[in-house]
Amino acid sequence: MRHLLILRMLAFPDLIKAQNTISKEEEELRVKGNFSEFFGSVKSNKDLNCLCKQNEYLIFNFTTSTNKIASLCSSKIVTMSSGYLVYRYGARNKTELEYPADTLNSFSKFEFSAYSRGGGKQNAAMELNSLSFTNNNFTYTLFDEYYSEDKSHPKGIRITNNTTKKEVTINVKGKATGHLSVFRGKQIVKAAPDDGN
Repeated sequence: MRHLLILRMLAFPDLIKAQNTISKEEEELRVKGNFSEFFGSVKSNKDLNCLCKQNEYLIFNFTTSTNKIASLCSSKIVTMSSGYLVYRYGARNKTELEYPADTLNSFSKFEFSAYSRGGGKQNAAMELNSLSFTNNNFTYTLFDEYYSEDKSHPKGIRITNNTTKKEVTINVKGKATGHLSVFRGKQIVKAAPDDGN
């Protein structure tokens, strides 16, 4: 918990200077004004086919081949003591999975991983971004990747049964909205452990 607080302090250094001189309401307005800058390409969910609520930002969203919707959403206001990240899956009229069910400290329930390799004569460029969480013995990994060799940009979610290690990949149907790269360098969620690969 202390580590997460330190990461949030690093992500919002202007709040540290001001925290003793402004009211809580002023602090929330200050962060609200900077939040879209913080995440960069977050989108208002108005008129989009997503599962984000009207008082949330859409970070990453796509439709699957079975016409289900996968949405990664965040609160519009993030302060040192509030704000959340939530993943929803299902249809507009029925959410089948919402993680976490309790959004208290939700940033700490996700792990972000990123890898980049520049291109050259001996290797093709690539960029790999993923955000994962574990729920009921399954690990869900949202992925947003780019490979220069074939100019592909695969996006979707991989679901792994942590007992059997069986993995299912659900790819995007059509185009996705948003990017997981908005988490790069922000330290708002914890870094995934290095698996040595």
